[in-house]
Amino acid sequence: MRGGCAGAKARTKQSHIHTSIQQRLGKIRGYQVVIVTSEKCSIEKQNHIKALNAEVIVVDHDRYMSYGTDYAKKNGYFDVDQYNNIYNPEAYYKSLGPEIWKDTNGEITHFVMTGSTFGCISGTGRFLKECNPKIQVILADPVCSNIYNYYYSNVKNDLSFNLASEEYSIIEGAGKSKPTKCLDFSVIDEVIKISSDFYLPSIS
Repeated sequence: MRGGCAGAKARTKQSHIHTSIQQRLGKIRGYQVVIVTSEKCSIEKQNHIKALNAEVIVVDHDRYMSYGTDYAKKNGYFDVDQYNNIYNPEAYYKSLGPEIWKDTNGEITHFVMTGSTFGCISGTGRFLKECNPKIQVILADPVCSNIYNYYYSNVKNDLSFNLASEEYSIIEGAGKSKPTKCLDFSVIDEVIKISSDFYLPSIS
């Protein structure tokens, strides 16, 4: 089996650079940049954002998404809404998907990815399947995330249905209590459960 992946550290740096540009442009243009996140967000990431003169608001994991939307409406801000913004998966469709296809010379057979907004697996998976429908797109869902339960139920496309539990994934950037609008189940062939112990040793 041949797989495709992008260097995590390199892509993280690229993401930080992209975020830095956005936040600095916001400040230069006189915009107040506010980042709403949950307690899962690392202190290092919070400090990085603050160093760019953006405000960070940390909210309980079960309400930070709705809090961000409400905060933007209340204050007249533009809400990026990464969890439901169609440009999220589209960005990966135009970038990471072609990159993986090129770097593996079109020989990739499986694409395994975790997710939180699910823009990456949805956009990248869609591109790869358009190149070769036989490619298997597999979502690795952490314990206490509910995407596995949604996928193997008959309500996976009903965002109003609540299968959420009181527990939640402790892994930053992975897992959700319910699907986001960025999550395209149609490109996913399988969802597998991964324990937190699988992730934590690789986090330093």
